[in-house]
Order: sequence, then structure tokens, then C-alpha cells
Amino acid sequence: MPEQPRSDFAARIEALRVEYDDTRALVDALLEECETEESPSISDILACAEEALRLSREIGYDRGEAVGLLEVGFVHYRMQRNQESFSLILEAQPRLQALDEPVAEAKCATVLAGLHNTSGNYQKALEHAHDALSRLEGRPAAEWQGWPEYMLGDAYRAMGELDRARDHYQRAYQVFMEIGMLRGLARALIGLGGVCRSLGDFDASEAHFTEARRLIEPTGNPVTMARVLSDLALLRQLMGNHDEALQLFEESLRIRREKIGGLIVATCLIDLGKFFLATGKPDEAIVRLDEALRIAEREDHKPRMFAAHEALSEAHCKKGDLTAALMHHQEYQRIKEDVMSADADTRFQNLEFSFEAAAAQKEADLVRKHNEELTRKNTELARLIQELKETQEMLIQSEKMASLGQLTAGIAHEIKNPLNFVTNFSVMTKDLAEELAEEISVHRDDKVAMVEADFRDLAAEIIANAERILEHGQRAAQIVNSMLVHSRQSGGRKMRVDVNELVLNCIDLAFHGFSADDESLEPSLECHFDDKAGTFSVIEDEMARVITNILNNAFYATHEHAQSTDDGFKPHVQVRTSRRHGVVEITIADNGPGIREEHKAKVFEPFFTTKPSGSGSGLGLSQSYEIVTKRHGGSLKVDDTPGGGATFVVGIPVA
Repeated sequence: MPEQPRSDFAARIEALRVEYDDTRALVDALLEECETEESPSISDILACAEEALRLSREIGYDRGEAVGLLEVGFVHYRMQRNQESFSLILEAQPRLQALDEPVAEAKCATVLAGLHNTSGNYQKALEHAHDALSRLEGRPAAEWQGWPEYMLGDAYRAMGELDRARDHYQRAYQVFMEIGMLRGLARALIGLGGVCRSLGDFDASEAHFTEARRLIEPTGNPVTMARVLSDLALLRQLMGNHDEALQLFEESLRIRREKIGGLIVATCLIDLGKFFLATGKPDEAIVRLDEALRIAEREDHKPRMFAAHEALSEAHCKKGDLTAALMHHQEYQRIKEDVMSADADTRFQNLEFSFEAAAAQKEADLVRKHNEELTRKNTELARLIQELKETQEMLIQSEKMASLGQLTAGIAHEIKNPLNFVTNFSVMTKDLAEELAEEISVHRDDKVAMVEADFRDLAAEIIANAERILEHGQRAAQIVNSMLVHSRQSGGRKMRVDVNELVLNCIDLAFHGFSADDESLEPSLECHFDDKAGTFSVIEDEMARVITNILNNAFYATHEHAQSTDDGFKPHVQVRTSRRHGVVEITIADNGPGIREEHKAKVFEPFFTTKPSGSGSGLGLSQSYEIVTKRHGGSLKVDDTPGGGATFVVGIPVA
């Protein structure tokens, strides 16, 4: 094959290497370059595709390898290396299907259609062409919708169904016209011209070929130009214009030699040899046919070899050299049998490949359906989790509101007493102050010694009332402060908090918030505060919620147990703080019914509760456990109280 002009194309490839540092990006750019119509030769495109394939295999780039196999196989198809093309395309097909690349899959099916057209298996060609079209159904018009239509035209034309062939060539023409692809338009016109030539409509055939030549000339595409010139030459031969036919054949041959090479040259030489045979020039025919045979033998392409031998046998027979004619005829018969046998083997191999591809496609479909099902289930699960989260947040808020309602009712009762005292003593103080003012007015002129005792008594009562007002006002303020600790929002920030003070505030809040039906059943409180407990770093409102919640449970448990027992049971709750081994412990123990052994493993689970329906959501202890363990890195444990009851121990590491 003559040396091909590569300078411009090679420079573009080198520029791509400089432009892309990332190998994957370089592979993608090389594969895009394979699609260009500006390449000076097919060998340039082959080198580009092979380099993309090599790099993809080197870095394990699946898409690059799949498309690279397709592009290398496509170039071999264009160079009429059918066996190599079959092998590469069939290797690429299942990989592309697994990657879900519909355009590349359509191109793959189209090349298979072309290969089957070449091998004479027109039914398979039709199947692959229709498969290509189905993969692009519903998409905007594109190149690989036009080529399958063209392949359908070739198949029907070879089968003698010229009307159907013309319909598909026209559809291909419409697609290529819509996307403005000159090479595609030219090939569609060549197909239409061939149909008209077969129908004997030479004028229409020439018009199509001439228009195809006009369109392809500006693009410089050598393959299509060589093809249209050969088709025009065959038309001129049929029309009896042998001089122009010879000129067109030779121009086509020149382009093939300079731009393409290989078997495409041999194809034109065989057509030219048959032309010289038809025009009574066997010597000229033998020269061309001998060269075609050498090329076919070098490429080991048996279909071209037996075609050359067949024509050479006829040429030598016309010259009277029967020995040479017989030799070529025998070679023709032998190679034809090999071709038919090889074709059968190839078809069997292709059938195996087809089965493998079908199995791979089935597996890919199963994987895709499985993935779609997983995606659907994951989406549904995400929705359910979101709904559960929203429901949980609503329940938590409901728990808070219920707790707040209980606290509010109890505290309203507790705070009402000091406020009544404040009100009553304020009225009494006002009355005494008015009485004092009246006494002063009445006894204005009396000696001080006579009324001093009365004045002192009134003043003492006013002072005593003021002290009572102050005492009960402070009591109300203390209750309010305890509520503020419970409700204060820290924004999730930790701060240093006095352990004993926090626990004391929570006790006040919980105790005064607990409203018993029978005051005689109110629990007694026993507190043991470790002076060394000091401070710890906590989110104050969250830790207050934990302690208050456990206290509320203790008060509830002892109260319910007292109501259900007639043996003189006295509710009792003990609270203890301590600091040891770098951990602050807050222990809350009650003498209620305790926790059954089978329930201990569940007490910190969300929604688990032993309270009657409507009395609790089962979120209090689970929230407390999460706050202590996850938010503060501590521990929350439950155990039996000696003598009966439950003991909860909160442990917080001291930072």
C-alpha cells in the first residue's frame, strides 16, 4: 500500500496529546476524532482508533474500550476486512449494551448489517438494521438513523426488491438532508442511482450519480468519491460510452491507490478488468486482474481472490491460452469452495457470537431491571423514612407538649400559693399603712411617747408583711427559674454548668409539676449532693430534659404503685450526685414497682412504654438515651433499686 499523507492529521492527534493531561479525556477526544470527515486517509482513522483502544485497556476505561473496539471494527469494515471487523464488532456489542450507549449500539448494529450484506446474509442484515433503528426511536434525526436506512436499501436491492430498496434509500436521504450530512446524502443518492440503473432508467440514474459527485467533491471523502466514480463508470459502460467509462474507472482507481489502498483497490481493478473483457481487450484485462489477485492474496481475502481467478480464466480463454484458463478456473473453484466453507464456519461462529451477545443482553436487561427495582425501592424507603422522621418529630413535639401541660398544671397550682400570699399580704400592708397614716394625722399634736408603742406595732406588722411578700415572691421566682432551665434553648452549644444546681432546679420543676390526686401520696424526696460534683460541660436544656424526664417517671411509678397498694406503702424518691474517675454521675432511684426483667432491654427503644394507652408516647427515655450517649458521649443505665423499684444512673465524662 502506498504511503499515505498524514501530516495534518498527525499534527491534530499530537495537539490532542498536549491538550489533555487526563488519559480518559484524551481517549474521548481520540474517539471523537475518529468521527471526523477531514482525515486524509482511512489508515489515519485506524491509527487513531487503535491508540484510543490501547490507552483504554491500559487504564481500564470500560467505555473507551467498548467504543474503541467499535471504531477499530468500523474501520476494518470500511477497508473490507470483514472477518476482523466481525470479531471486533461482536466483542464490542455486549459491552456497549451494558454501558447503555444507544447511539453507539445503533452504530454497532449498523456495521453488523453492512457485514451481513457483504457476506450475502441479507436476512441478518435486515434484522440488524431494524435493531439499529429501534435503539434510536423517538430521538432527533442523527447520522446513525440514516445509515441503517441505507443498509436496508442495500439489502433489499441485493434481494431484487427494488421498490423497497428505493423507499429506504429515500428515507436515508431525508435523514441526511435534515442533519446536513453531505457524505450521507451522496451515499443515499448512489443507492438510488443503482436502483434506477437496475430498472433501466439510465437518465434518473445519471442524475443521482452526478448529484452525489457534486455533493462529495467539497468534502474530499475518498471512499465515497471512488464509489460514485465506479458507479458512473458502470453506467457509462451499460450506455455504451466506453471511453468515458474507462476514464471514470481510472480516476476511481487513482483515488483508491492514493487515499485508501488495500482491497478497495483490488475491487476497482477487478471491475476494470471485467470492463476490458467486455470491450474485447483481454491483455489489458489480465494486467489489471493479475494486480488485483496479488493484492487479494497479500490481504488473504478469498472472495476477491476467486473473483480475480474467475475473470482471469475468462480472459486467458479469450486469448486462446487454455492451460492458463484451466489453471485459473481450477483455482477459482477451489477457493470458491473454501470461501463457501469458511462462510459457513463464519456464519456458525457469528451465530455463537449472537447467542453470547443475546445472553449478555439478557443478563444486562436483568441487571438493569434489578437496578431499577432497587432504585424504586430505595426511593420508596427514603420516602417512608422521611415520613417516619416527620411523624417522630411530631410525636416528640407532642411528648414535649404533654410534659409541658403536666408541668404547667402542677406549677400553676404551686405558684398560686405564693402569689395568694403576695396578694393577701399586699392588701394587709396597704391597710396597715393607711391606718398608720390616719393615726399620725389624729395624734399629730400628741406627744410622741404616748403613741410610740402603737406606731411601732403597726410598723412591725408592715415589716413582717413585707418579709412574707419577699419570701413568697422569691419562691415564685425560683419555680419560674426552674421552668426556664427546662425550656431554655441552647442552640446545641455546650457550656459549663454546676451539676448540683442543675439537678436541684430539675427537682423543683419535676416535683412541683407533679400533680397527685391525693396529696398524701406525694413522694418523699431524699437528696444527697456531692460537694465535689463541681461543673460539667453539657447542653444545659437537653441535660435538664433528661433529668426531669427520669424524675417524672419516678414520681409517676411511685404514685401509681401507691394507688394500687393497700399495705401502707409510702412513695419515696432518692436523688444523688457524685464525681469519680473523671465521670459525673446523677442517680435517681424510686421504690415503685420496678422494671420487669424482659423489659429492661427495651426501655430505651423508641415508642416502648408500659404506661396505659394515652399516658405516654414511649419516646422520653429513648430521647434521653440519645442525648446522653450520642450528644454527650456518656452512659445511661437502669437497674433494680435494693428493696424494690428502679434506679437510673446518668454518667457524663468530665471534659
